[in-house]
Amino acid sequence: MNITLISPINGFKSLSLAVDKFKPETVVLLTDDKNSSENKDIMEELYKKMGRFLEIKIYEIDNKDLYLIASQTFNIISKEIKQNKKVILHLTEDYSIQGMALSYAACSFIHDIYKLTIMDPTTDKIVDLPLFNYNISKNKIKILLYINNGVNNVKDLSEKTELSSSMTYNHIKDLRKSGYIDPDKLELTTAGKIAILNFQE
Repeated sequence: MNITLISPINGFKSLSLAVDKFKPETVVLLTDDKNSSENKDIMEELYKKMGRFLEIKIYEIDNKDLYLIASQTFNIISKEIKQNKKVILHLTEDYSIQGMALSYAACSFIHDIYKLTIMDPTTDKIVDLPLFNYNISKNKIKILLYINNGVNNVKDLSEKTELSSSMTYNHIKDLRKSGYIDPDKLELTTAGKIAILNFQE
């Protein structure tokens, strides 16, 4: 099975070590400026390292909205998974919003991605990170999806989910406590919107 490594483009040392370790056929790079001279230098170095048989895809994700970045990242990962690739998500040592979105997306693809990795700065070795999921029940997912689609009162949520009003209230309370629903109104937070990416058509 072909390996695809998906990573923010920043942090060349870490990226280079991951390419050395996993020897992917495809490297997907996430950036906010694919035409920068620094990014062109990184691509050139990757081609030198892996040769002309390495496929490099660069996606420019130039947006400051975390949800939109996570959504675009989710779609990129989904596309690679659908091609039956063994997908490795690699976080680089330099903080980036693309890296944050990648780690959020990993939670949605816990059963589909092969690894989530990062470079240990103390040893310069690539290490696996634990894969977490959002741990949200099916009924809570339904509630989040209905709220996202405009249902904005408990009575309607209760009817649509076929749950009692008290059970619906309890789920909403739990979802608020977890940060998925706004504390003051029946609207999803950014975390809530990201958590349901994998459940939207």
